[in-house]
Amino acid sequence: TGVQRVLFRSVELKKLSVIDSNLQKIDWRNAKNLIKITVHNNRISEIPEGSFSLMTSLEEVDFQGNQITDLDGDLFKKNLKLKKVDFSDNILKTVGFDIFEGNVALINLKFANCGCIDKSEKIDFKKFIDIFNKVMIFKNTRICFTFLS
Repeated sequence: TGVQRVLFRSVELKKLSVIDSNLQKIDWRNAKNLIKITVHNNRISEIPEGSFSLMTSLEEVDFQGNQITDLDGDLFKKNLKLKKVDFSDNILKTVGFDIFEGNVALINLKFANCGCIDKSEKIDFKKFIDIFNKVMIFKNTRICFTFLS
């Protein structure tokens, strides 16, 4: 149910794609060469702080259809080449205030159909969206936000 860091130790893996595999956890510590990550329709519930910090060439991250609840503000601090991000169809409750700060390459950001398991819990992304309105580096970025009620 997990991808261990030993997978990344001996190979120059550039792209990782794990789809419909019931995956719960990935140990990213030796995955410094990844450029594209696609982890669709699995059971990933968390991405630990610093998971992508060694991946300075990372351009695409797609975690559509998982069970992710929180995205740390430092998650993409070192990923200045990041162009596409998709966390659609997750159960996001919090997104770090400065998660994309300094990222000038970002052109596609998608958070479609994000909602909580507990329907009574409110998701407040106003602060998050306000950041995009204030930061001019996102002027050419396609941004999609939709949330389940």
